[in-house]
Amino acid sequence: MNYKSLISPISILVFVFGIGMLICAFTDWAFSGEAWPMFALIGMIIVIIGGTFSIFADNQPVKNSIGSQEGYFLIVVVWIIFPTISALPFIGLGFSFTDSIFESVSGLTTTGATIVTGLDNAPIGLLLWRAILQWIGGLAIIVTAVIVLPSLGVGGMEVFHYDSTESSGKFAKNFEQLARRLIGIYLALSVLCMLLYWVNGMSVFDSIAHAMTTVSAGGFSTSDSSFLNQNQSILMIAIIFMVLVGLPFMVFEPLCRQVFELVDNLKKRITFVLGPLWNRLINKNHIGDFGKPSKLHWKLLAKDSFRELSKSQVRVYLLIVIASTVIVAMFGFTPEFLNADIQTRITHTAFNVASILTGTGYASADYDAWGAGAMSIFIVLMFCGGCAGSASCGMRIFRLQIAASTVNSYCKKMVSPHRVSDIVYDGKRLEKNSQQAVIVFLFLYITTFLVSTALLALSGLDAVTAISAAAASVSNVGPGFGEIVGPTGTFQPLSDIEKWICLVTMLLGRLEFLAFFVVLTPRFWLS
Repeated sequence: MNYKSLISPISILVFVFGIGMLICAFTDWAFSGEAWPMFALIGMIIVIIGGTFSIFADNQPVKNSIGSQEGYFLIVVVWIIFPTISALPFIGLGFSFTDSIFESVSGLTTTGATIVTGLDNAPIGLLLWRAILQWIGGLAIIVTAVIVLPSLGVGGMEVFHYDSTESSGKFAKNFEQLARRLIGIYLALSVLCMLLYWVNGMSVFDSIAHAMTTVSAGGFSTSDSSFLNQNQSILMIAIIFMVLVGLPFMVFEPLCRQVFELVDNLKKRITFVLGPLWNRLINKNHIGDFGKPSKLHWKLLAKDSFRELSKSQVRVYLLIVIASTVIVAMFGFTPEFLNADIQTRITHTAFNVASILTGTGYASADYDAWGAGAMSIFIVLMFCGGCAGSASCGMRIFRLQIAASTVNSYCKKMVSPHRVSDIVYDGKRLEKNSQQAVIVFLFLYITTFLVSTALLALSGLDAVTAISAAAASVSNVGPGFGEIVGPTGTFQPLSDIEKWICLVTMLLGRLEFLAFFVVLTPRFWLS
């Protein structure tokens, strides 16, 4: 294994985390907080360590030096080292080691389960640090899902390898440019979400923090009440963005190309106007050349957007959102909500359905009181999750589709043993390896859930809390059900061993299981 090639990406990430801590220090100082010296000290140390290793790291490009073995190892190492680094500010603020690791793991995996209470009176620096952790974690999840996992073939993600390669060829010459464009989309959504929150009544700080945790499908809030006290406009904005981040980020590719082409066209126009003056200054000939996008250009962009939105998993994802909202709104509320106006019922239902399905974890109401029917649907949504290539969590819809097609094909084979029944997904015939990877993933997913549920129950938790805490952890959703870990509670009352069970389950769910178990095999280290 080429360990040397891993130093550069890890050291750069360490440097980024240090910068994030310094931003928290400055923000806390600007709001006259008392936590800024701790953030400043830890941030400076982390920046110096990351910067030093980055300077002396090998300059060999990562894409040419990191193979599949290094890729698996890098994924696991990143999700072990950085939760530890991220926990340092929590330790500095007086949290226990277990609570600090739990909160940092929950933040970076965008789970949203928290042990912090009294958020309304917490230091500004701490609230911002929690939001930054989820924002960085969400970005890492998207880039990993679009670029890394398809190449490594983790959990059947190789199904989307050709999609990502073909799409990248349209507006990015290599994976480095593709990553930059994904970051651009992520930033644009974050800024737009922040502006809409702010315009509709949130304070500047709250809008920034909530935009970070909305676009990342994280769910950390700046208040203990989450979204319970927000107005209808803010709830609608949150619904829209939670649904959007559950879509594959490559859906936004045509729009991204359109924006970049418009910016490039604008630069050409400015150059054309200022060209003569610039030529006099530098004594060079200049040719101004710019063109206006044709009608065919816009038609092609619209066609690309429609093609991405018409993908099988996108259609099923949107159908699940609509159907779940309608069913819960009609049958899942308490008598008080049934007597409320239809807009309120639909808004709160859609909000919590989108929050749980995408793994965001916000709550606009105590859905624990909506009845057993609503709770059953929400548990199913926890496991289901959003689309592949998104910031959402869970099993992912495409795996459930492939598993259903595999079962259907097997049943046909039993009736007609000599029948050839290929499994086709989005017009492509699936190889046996892809089908096997999906089935193995689902097996590990369910096994991890059952084992963690059993361990939590053996530790003394009641059945509802144990099941929902395990489901929320493995699906990276955050809040579960019951008085302890429900939408109005936190994971703080859990014992240390119960918190460790949950945080390990969070990591396994975020690592897509296979990446972790592959590293544990002896053959991995001997190859």
